[in-house]
Amino acid sequence: MRRVDYPGFREFNSKYGDKVWKYIEMKDYEEAILSTWRLFRIEAKKFLNASDDHEKGFNVRLIDNLAEDMKFEKNRTGSLHKLRKLRNKLDKGGHVPASDDWRLVENAIEVLNLILTTNRPELVDGALVCPDCGAAWEDYDQCDWCGWTGDIETAQVYESTEPSAQDEMSADEINHEGRLNCFECGEKWNEEFTVCDWCGWPHTDED
Repeated sequence: MRRVDYPGFREFNSKYGDKVWKYIEMKDYEEAILSTWRLFRIEAKKFLNASDDHEKGFNVRLIDNLAEDMKFEKNRTGSLHKLRKLRNKLDKGGHVPASDDWRLVENAIEVLNLILTTNRPELVDGALVCPDCGAAWEDYDQCDWCGWTGDIETAQVYESTEPSAQDEMSADEINHEGRLNCFECGEKWNEEFTVCDWCGWPHTDED
């Protein structure tokens, strides 16, 4: 696998993406599994504009919903579930297979490439967009993408052009009043939740 062979990654500015390719190039299988899953989790949720889901099995549903949306074949979906299960084992210090199955990483990279090269649905004219991250603003007290809690009256009205979203920001740039940063992925942590609403850390409800 080479980064240049995947168009979606060529201009993808992401510290998580850089970590993925770093460990792939180092042939560090365990770290490649962990970092690839983290990147997949974040980008799949953003692609689907998925609502916050903290019930048991939320990552299972994320994969299944993405598979349905993108019309994946069963073997592709199954490989993503194998990646999820192996990541769980690694996180919990469980047994790791003696032989490395890099096909799990390769399949996830192919899926990420599809996500990064697929145009997202356009917003309807007149929709509000978050002034902080540019994502669609739902009727909540805070942006359900980035957690911004400023005055909703400053939210911009979407007019025909796609909003420019901040895909990845460094932890130092993510410091909104009353919010913490996730130790796992660096995204904004909603203090009312028991797990990160971006990556699911600490993954206590997965099997």
